[in-house]
Amino acid sequence: MNIHDMTIEQLLNVEVASVTQGRQLAEDILQEQKAIHRQMIGLYDNAKWQALSDRHYDLRKIRHAVLHLTGKMAIEQKRTTGR
Repeated sequence: MNIHDMTIEQLLNVEVASVTQGRQLAEDILQEQKAIHRQMIGLYDNAKWQALSDRHYDLRKIRHAVLHLTGKMAIEQKRTTGR
């Protein structure tokens, strides 16, 4: 999955079907956040910096939501297999 080419709306519509997929999605988003951060370093164009900052923030919120959902899925999965 290429996070770089996806819009925020497309990322919001990605359905997490498994714990493994959720963890991979979160890792991909983190890598994109790091790439954005590297682009922001030393950038003096305020408009471009703000656009990158906004995308970084949106990705952070999506990543947190994905990790939360993945954690809930892992707990439920363990609960059902543990019985």
